[in-house]
Amino acid sequence: MKIEDTSDDTISNIHRVIKGNFNSLQFSIPPALLFHLGKFGRPDCNDGGGYILGFNLLGIHFNYEIEKGHEPWYFHDMTNVIADRLTKIHAIEKKYK
Repeated sequence: MKIEDTSDDTISNIHRVIKGNFNSLQFSIPPALLFHLGKFGRPDCNDGGGYILGFNLLGIHFNYEIEKGHEPWYFHDMTNVIADRLTKIHAIEKKYK
């Protein structure tokens, strides 16, 4: 798994590999998400925060930027799911350090 920690700072992006069993972190997305391209809300505009969700399906890459509170009606807990998985990834990473 590759975690990308990116920012607009002058420090270059950080790429690191986290080893572990991530099978329990899988989640389903609503099929309607495949028909929406781009952003939900205006992430990283006013408060400086947002979530990015990217995945490959059948060789096609999908990428979404999401502002909390602007999730699509068909995936209303999208940012909560992403935040939960990030917390679990950090917990798995600590086991392997």
